Amino acid sequence: MSTLALITILLLSHGLVCAQDVRDEEVDDYFKKWLREDAVYIISPEETSVFEKLSAPEEKERFIEQFWFRRDPDPGNAFNEFKEEHYRRIAYANEHYKAGKAGWTTDRGRIYIIHGPPANIMMRPMGGLHKRTLQEGGGATTTFPHEVWSYRYIEGIGNDVEFEFVDSNLSGNYRLALTPDEKDALLHTGLGATLEESLGMKTRADRIREQTMLRPLEDRTLGAQKSPIERLQNYFQAFRNPAITYHDLQRIVETRVTYEELPLGTRADYFWVAGERFMATVTLQLANRELTYKQDGARNGARVDVYGAVQDLSGKTAYEFEQTLFVNTPSEIAMEKGHTLYQHAIPLEPGRYKLDWVVRDLHSGKLGTSAHALVLPRRGKDEFFTSSLILADRIRGGSGDPLEPFNTLSGLKVYPNVEKNTFALGEKIGFYFEIYNAALDSASGNPALQAVLRIRGGEDQVVEERRLEGWALNYANERAYGSTILRLDSMAPGPYLAEVSVQDSISGQNKTLSSRFRLVSSKADGE
Repeated sequence: MSTLALITILLLSHGLVCAQDVRDEEVDDYFKKWLREDAVYIISPEETSVFEKLSAPEEKERFIEQFWFRRDPDPGNAFNEFKEEHYRRIAYANEHYKAGKAGWTTDRGRIYIIHGPPANIMMRPMGGLHKRTLQEGGGATTTFPHEVWSYRYIEGIGNDVEFEFVDSNLSGNYRLALTPDEKDALLHTGLGATLEESLGMKTRADRIREQTMLRPLEDRTLGAQKSPIERLQNYFQAFRNPAITYHDLQRIVETRVTYEELPLGTRADYFWVAGERFMATVTLQLANRELTYKQDGARNGARVDVYGAVQDLSGKTAYEFEQTLFVNTPSEIAMEKGHTLYQHAIPLEPGRYKLDWVVRDLHSGKLGTSAHALVLPRRGKDEFFTSSLILADRIRGGSGDPLEPFNTLSGLKVYPNVEKNTFALGEKIGFYFEIYNAALDSASGNPALQAVLRIRGGEDQVVEERRLEGWALNYANERAYGSTILRLDSMAPGPYLAEVSVQDSISGQNKTLSSRFRLVSSKADGE
């Protein structure tokens, strides 16, 4: 090889290395900016400690995703109101409160980002003559430019909270004041006496010493006044990062730093029980190849601890469950392609909830977490409605006890597809749904329902249609249920829409259920 060619190769290699270094620096700068700027006012110290221990960019991206999800007030839609509002506040602070430095770094910017816009703002941009209220000590003085922000309520501080910001340097940078005297431009002169100072009850030195030493003020007959200690507490509360509502998740996030991640598949389906009560059946799927199998007493297999917590949007725990699973060592084929399913039935009232899964492989220490929304809409007492349309890997006879895994009140055992409704050619796909409050024939006591299943492919074209009747559409336990099974042989790989149209012939009401699924040539293609 010539010397010129060698030099060229070395230069190109050096260029590629430099380009990679630049990309790595850009990624590192992105995460530093997120931690030190974007989330600095709302992230907890525990979360900060966890984030700083993460090394892989993928881990940090996952952390950030879960960070915003835990704060999402309405996980039922794709729009994260908390995240959007937070970045709106940052943009507003940068535009309105900059003062020789970025607006988000100023006291006004920080309070605005943490607590949002105040209910009222009293602005004195020129300062000037100020007649003190009796609570401030009375009398008159001249002030620096200042603003008073009023909030009706702030958690951790209380009702009717006021923050006073003072520009004592006339630089445009308003600082949060600890005492009302910080805006007093005549404090260190003989002018601008308070009422007590005018009456000889106190000296100016007393006033300065009290605010400097933060000694509590005695009760005044002139009206209530917060003590400097109370003001100091409010000062630090105002700048305190909001508390994490989901303490269990906080501990889980911390644990994830020391454990390898265990992939999980999860889904939730909903069934009406009676009155205002619903049953959410939540299903967990673990890939057999991800588990660790050892001799455990007389059995050889994997041991997995499962914990689930359901919280409403206020952060209150509505339901918890836990289970230890033992998975026998599978065959070679089942090890490579098989899965282990676990299901739990959760009684809930209508509303929006967050479900958090935590799964630990006891033999390897691997930990897996998952979080998603549970949305149970409120229904009228006699409203005609349905469950969700479940696409299942298997449907067979069951005991009818809905508290047993995969059982339904219809007497069928339904195993939902947890792989994002992905099926392979040659497999069977099961369809299951329930119908509630159908009108009943006065003579027979049964409903008169018609149901049609349609599979729609590209351009909304119907590629399969089946009328559900006989055993496929039955009535039991105050509900009708439909079920059928299709073999996926004739359809081409691609996305599809399963649609069930239900008509109540007695009341004339109609309902349409739908669920999307994907057909792949093999399950390996769908991963």
